[in-house]
Amino acid sequence: MDRKRVKFTIEVSGSPRTIAVVDQVIDGTSPGDLRVFVKHGRDSLEPPTASGLIQRRGIKSQKFSVHQSNDSPKRINLIKKTEFQRPEGGGKPKPVTRVHYTTALKHHNIFAIVTTRASADLTDERYNTSAEDAQTISLGSYSPDETTLYFSILVSRPGRKFVRNKECEFFQERQLAFERFHVTFIWCFVPGKSPPFSVPAEIETQAPEFPEGHANFREADMDTGVSERRFPKLFTHIAERARDIQMHLLVEAGLLTPNEAKGCMLFPYIPTSDIGSPLARKLFRKRFATLKRKGLISPIYANYLLNPE
Repeated sequence: MDRKRVKFTIEVSGSPRTIAVVDQVIDGTSPGDLRVFVKHGRDSLEPPTASGLIQRRGIKSQKFSVHQSNDSPKRINLIKKTEFQRPEGGGKPKPVTRVHYTTALKHHNIFAIVTTRASADLTDERYNTSAEDAQTISLGSYSPDETTLYFSILVSRPGRKFVRNKECEFFQERQLAFERFHVTFIWCFVPGKSPPFSVPAEIETQAPEFPEGHANFREADMDTGVSERRFPKLFTHIAERARDIQMHLLVEAGLLTPNEAKGCMLFPYIPTSDIGSPLARKLFRKRFATLKRKGLISPIYANYLLNPE
């Protein structure tokens, strides 16, 4: 099995920044498994808890391992996230592991979402691209002062490609064939300055209380995956949670009024960082009626619509 390592980058002020690296395991007990390394800012924010609190985590490193799980009698795949978090009081980073059991690949032949997130400002030095033996895929360029990058990484069975439909016009995708998996990288942008923190959203399932094969083992606890038809709505639902956190903190910092933040929440997702592109204008105008009807036209949005050139 040949080594395959793919790096996703984007240019900021003419300099490439690394977003994620997908690496195919070639040795050990499970050659063909994938390791996904996602770059991150100095802080990461969790979605609000039941009490409404937003949790901030200091992160040293994080990776996802996508397992073939060939020994699973119920034909389930395990996706595991390992994250080293910096303790608030200082000290050695502690590993935190989360699991995602899914029947998406082997039962339904659809897609499992590894991660979806709103990126931090990629001008941070942590995103600098290092020289390494990897195929590089560039997403183009963007200005963190104007837009925020959102992306999602999906896995499926070998040869199971993501087929676009009319609901997919707001994002771009790149697809990669590995020996035991197919990877789809999806991305889009939202007008508005990128925050200094990233906001991740991952599916987490409970570790089964009983082993596979046990009479009380519950397949209903597994993630069943997402199809191309459902993905656009699911992606925007997850992304809205991230945007809500961003707007909350911008209001808290005095950078936006509450009403402006509500208006910004209605900015459309666009497939390019060029907010003046024809497709971006089309998506902006589709949202305009909603903004006007709800009285949530932020100055930023209104100025763009009134002065589109």
